Amino acid sequence: VLFDDRVNPEAVGRLLCASSTDAEVRDEFLACFDFAGEALEDAYRSLATRCLPPADRHAVRRLVAAFAARYYVANLEGPFASEHAVKSVTLLLIVLHGSLESKLRGGKGGKHRKEAKGVMSKSTFVERGTAANGLDGFPTDFLEDMYDAVVMTTLEAAADSSDEEEAHLAAEEAAAGLDEE
Repeated sequence: VLFDDRVNPEAVGRLLCASSTDAEVRDEFLACFDFAGEALEDAYRSLATRCLPPADRHAVRRLVAAFAARYYVANLEGPFASEHAVKSVTLLLIVLHGSLESKLRGGKGGKHRKEAKGVMSKSTFVERGTAANGLDGFPTDFLEDMYDAVVMTTLEAAADSSDEEEAHLAAEEAAAGLDEE
């Protein structure tokens, strides 16, 4: 039932990310996903299409922690040194995506954002992401490619929106200012 397209991902997120929901329930839900060999950003995006956590940092952290554990086990041969590294980079991806979305909306944040902070630069993303993997770090191109993939996917989604001309202009403006901020 949770994978039925008629089920609202926000409703699933509220249910699975509630503090009263047992971690085992989240783990069982995540066991339905096969993240083996998937890029981190693609794996999290596939989860977010089925389970979108409420805009509450504790709810997001609960979901990301469960996701990180599942993703790490499915990709033991991957570049991540630990579940913690997966969790940290996933949270960076969420911040990057949110800042892009906010910029594309003209700096109008959601009800939980007081003001847009700007888009995280690629250099900041790489610096923070590398630190997340401990002494092992990551190859620079790994994080740069991840950053570029998230930016392009977000901009393409904006260009496909109902008001394509406005979205295209916003996407161009956002892309032009990415490394300036």
